[in-house]
Amino acid sequence: MNQPFFFYNNAFPDFLYKNNCSIIFSTYQAGKVIVINSINGQSLQMFAKNFKRPMGIAINGEKLAVANRNKIDIFSNSHALAINYPDKPKYYKTLYLPQVTYYTGMADIHEIEWGKDGLWAVNTAFSCLCQMDEEYSFIPKWFPPFISDVVHEDRCHLNGMAMKDNEPAYVTMFDNTDTKDGWRNGNTETGMIIDVRNNKTIADKLPMPHSPALDGNNIFFLLSATGSVMKLNTNTEKITEIARTDKFLRGLSIMGDYIIAGASELRDSSKAFGNIDITKEKSSPGIIIFEKHTGEAIARLTFTDHIKEIFSVKSIKNAGNISIMTEKDEWSHRFIHGPDKLDYWAKKNNG
Repeated sequence: MNQPFFFYNNAFPDFLYKNNCSIIFSTYQAGKVIVINSINGQSLQMFAKNFKRPMGIAINGEKLAVANRNKIDIFSNSHALAINYPDKPKYYKTLYLPQVTYYTGMADIHEIEWGKDGLWAVNTAFSCLCQMDEEYSFIPKWFPPFISDVVHEDRCHLNGMAMKDNEPAYVTMFDNTDTKDGWRNGNTETGMIIDVRNNKTIADKLPMPHSPALDGNNIFFLLSATGSVMKLNTNTEKITEIARTDKFLRGLSIMGDYIIAGASELRDSSKAFGNIDITKEKSSPGIIIFEKHTGEAIARLTFTDHIKEIFSVKSIKNAGNISIMTEKDEWSHRFIHGPDKLDYWAKKNNG
């Protein structure tokens, strides 16, 4: 039976089960990172972990990173500890354990991704791409060519980043303004995609672009203000609308022939949403799965309560039941996770 705060069509658990896939998404409004999977193809399981204003999520091999209000937490998976988790033995296949925390300050980190030089972050407050550091809150690495100063002013609402060859390649932003909150000018069709490697604008006049992801020679991204799933060919710079919804879309993950996208409810208090065609009544929050080539929405999950805004959406295969442990959990100081099978739980009577 469905839980009272969400509903879904039969295709949603069937998709997750047949593709051996889990979906992980962040909701800063509800303060949670949520994992969804299905063990039977008929119903869904959800696991939720509390974070302070979670935004970007990055997954790389056995590592998971979550951008929070003023920090980025990094976790590492141990299959051995998952299977032998004292409170639920033989239940979890994936257990993300806390390993490293970077304190970023109020940088308003949005999307994050791992590259060959470590973790990259979209630093929205300072209008730059940055990397984490052991000495500083962050190291600025790239600015849009029109940004003139390193200041906490969210000048263009830089929000998304697509990687190529393990390096930042393309970014999305709402405007090319160089003044404090300049993008909040009421014009929602000033968004851009810039090639980070040569500072070339490859798309402009976009209605609130978000969540770019590279798939071959194509950038898939979302136009939140029109509820559209888009494709941009990086060779020809041709832009194609894959699908259009009546939802405020944000958060995108590509899995094979499918696109998994998040939908958010519009905020009454935000002036930035005042000039878009999507209405709050139709902008129900949830997850939609599209066929990548036809744009058909094949599966839907809709939240009716608690969760109203979704930011980052990721998919992970072959993970089974997933749990995330933070320092607030009872067993967080009773594990050893090391190389060469150096993984064990300490008994509670060991102090």
